[in-house]
Amino acid sequence: MKLRHVDTIVVGDGPPSSDLNFTIAYNAALQSRARRLLDIVMIHESRGRPRKFLPSQFFALAYLTVLAHRPLHYTQIYETYCGLTPDQRETLGLRDDLHYDQVRYFGERVKQLVVAGRVEMVDLMNGIFDAQIPARTTMSVSVDSTDYETYGRIRAFWSADRDPAPTSHDQAQSDVVELKSRRTGWPLLGDDGRPQRTKDPDARDGHRSAHNNRASGPFVGYDLTLGVNTRPYGSKTTVPNYIVSANLTPAGSHHAKAAQPMIDLLQARGHTITDVPADRAYNYAKPELWTQRLRDNGIEPVFDLTKKQRTPKPGPIHGTVVIDGTLFTQALPENLRHLPAHSRDMTVEKHC
Repeated sequence: MKLRHVDTIVVGDGPPSSDLNFTIAYNAALQSRARRLLDIVMIHESRGRPRKFLPSQFFALAYLTVLAHRPLHYTQIYETYCGLTPDQRETLGLRDDLHYDQVRYFGERVKQLVVAGRVEMVDLMNGIFDAQIPARTTMSVSVDSTDYETYGRIRAFWSADRDPAPTSHDQAQSDVVELKSRRTGWPLLGDDGRPQRTKDPDARDGHRSAHNNRASGPFVGYDLTLGVNTRPYGSKTTVPNYIVSANLTPAGSHHAKAAQPMIDLLQARGHTITDVPADRAYNYAKPELWTQRLRDNGIEPVFDLTKKQRTPKPGPIHGTVVIDGTLFTQALPENLRHLPAHSRDMTVEKHC
């Protein structure tokens, strides 16, 4: 859409937005599928008074905040509004003054719609950015998760004797009913029966790996699961790596259960997924939750085996043996039963 010239000299009290960034953010908001989803439930299906602060306006301000490399907080989104020129506000349809409480309430209203089941969380989250994803009909999607720590202050830390911290992602949680301190009242019992250690009602205990000079250990927050476009298994074609799907779940959530809705959404939107590479945390899942479910949908799972899974086991039929998850006969020579694992950037010559 062609916009009229925006005067960036007359600005408000907040950080100014350039013509280019404003045009990008404005068009992205118009194209956003998340904006269209919220338009349906917040405008077209609404029976109350007309909404003054629209989804398109919220997303335009949010995208502008991101383009300025500022944290995506309600306060920062409002600061972005304060820095708009009169012409920019007119283009967005913000003819009346916008107040911070309107920005905050918009976010709270979206959460209410998600909790009520009127908007699907994964669909909404991916709708924020999937309009900017290049239209690739066939792709390979690499899946992994990372920790996203809550901003809430931890009010009940772990103790080795009564409330041990999780030492792995899949460790079972303690019984919070017996752990609550009589003095502080923390941790609380979350709706899911897991300890709630902050005022963030959805943040949970998790374990993160060491990275960026930070040691591994427990944290409170969320698991951010991402699907990234990558070249199909066995292909030599180089493709750009970019995020094609995402899901945010409480820390300690099941890896496969968090990733599967992203895959389902991509397929529902017409993408053909050839394979899904994932690390060992995923192939520990039950077949019906990951590998078998992917294969049932025509997707080949790509993963490495753990040391425990590489142990030769007796086959289901007499005279057979299972090695590294593959069925062979007992006639397989001994020197082929203990082959080294694939290494990074291994060539075909080394593999053979």
